[in-house]
Amino acid sequence: QAALLAGVSGLGEKGAAVVISVSTHGTAIFVLPYGLPRLSDAKVRNVPSFTTTTLSNILLSQEDSWLPKYTEMQVGLRRAAQMARTGNHQHSLRQLANVFSEWNTCVEAMLPHLWKSLIRHVDHALRNAGVPSGSPVNLIVPGRLSILPLHAAGQRKGGGWHTFSDDWEVSYVPSLQILATLRRRAKRRSARRENLLAVTDPLGDLHITTNPAVTAFEPSAVKELKGPHASRQSFLKAVNACRYASFFCHGIWDNSNPDNSALILAKGSRFGVKDLRTTRLDNCRLVALGACQSGLTSIARSPDEHHGLPAAFLQAGAASVVATHWPMLTSTIEPAIRELFQRQVRQGERPAAALCDISKEFRAGHLASPKPTSGFAAMTPFGDESIVGDNTEAVKIFKNDAQKDILAILTDHTRPIHWAGTALYGV
Repeated sequence: QAALLAGVSGLGEKGAAVVISVSTHGTAIFVLPYGLPRLSDAKVRNVPSFTTTTLSNILLSQEDSWLPKYTEMQVGLRRAAQMARTGNHQHSLRQLANVFSEWNTCVEAMLPHLWKSLIRHVDHALRNAGVPSGSPVNLIVPGRLSILPLHAAGQRKGGGWHTFSDDWEVSYVPSLQILATLRRRAKRRSARRENLLAVTDPLGDLHITTNPAVTAFEPSAVKELKGPHASRQSFLKAVNACRYASFFCHGIWDNSNPDNSALILAKGSRFGVKDLRTTRLDNCRLVALGACQSGLTSIARSPDEHHGLPAAFLQAGAASVVATHWPMLTSTIEPAIRELFQRQVRQGERPAAALCDISKEFRAGHLASPKPTSGFAAMTPFGDESIVGDNTEAVKIFKNDAQKDILAILTDHTRPIHWAGTALYGV
């Protein structure tokens, strides 16, 4: 009990850990405010209507469930990639827009459903426990529940969205024991030197010259591995000394074998879950995984466990990891990473608070949208290719005909696919 309570010990903060347990009889929500003297003092809220069957229906039991729709999106993105390889950029862009539009419709339906069925009960439990609005909230949930965008669950309001993370600094943590360790790490490292290891476009297909995190650091504090220089060997030499790390690259998620989930470095080499077991990141405050579906847990073998890149980075010593739930456009990830490091390194915001503010900025239309002449690249689920390269000519065509709406889903960052899929793991 002492070890569990260490996860919510005081440290002079307001906030709470929230443990969500789903069973055949319903869901129990345990709220453990920071500084809780005894586990028996935890506040409990029961949700009988949210059972393992409910969760199964949301994830995969029906045709319009989350994972079948996710698979459908992946198939569509692969078609767009095949079109791009043949040089048909106009059709590739149209396919990309159609796939993203359909996925956005799925996300738009899922966010209020998650709010109504589960997350509103978490919100009520926090308020009833006296946790001040705006406090850190560490969600400790089964692995299969963590692949859903719980942090972004919410409702449409006044022409926009109001989400769970608008009222709380939300992060995901595998367990109370790990939470205790992470909070000690984050506090202990506050006086250490701020330096960045940046991995930027190792395959040369994402059309970016500088990692967006670089702007938050002095030039002497940055080691950037670009293109072919972002080799596995160079990365392994530098990674142990970094306090911050930012990856802008491709990633792979393997639902059946978590050891295969990885980031793609130069020449297609990989750095992933297996490598992190022998890597130490004890100096690392924050890792940003600007790679598609880098935040997903492999649930096929152990649906209640956390097997994936975020958990592996935390176990290797990082205090927090920012990762994505689905394939993203570079034009979305680039401003998100830039703002994240500016707010955390330059302004001293907690990573969870910074990410919540970035979501609001996207929804308000304040973060920079891609220029129509710059082209688009999508960070795909295949790990070795971008969906489309330079789409300058295709974009010009769409600008000049009656199909301007084709570009809307790609350029309108107020839509949920651009802001709901990025999450924080750790503290």
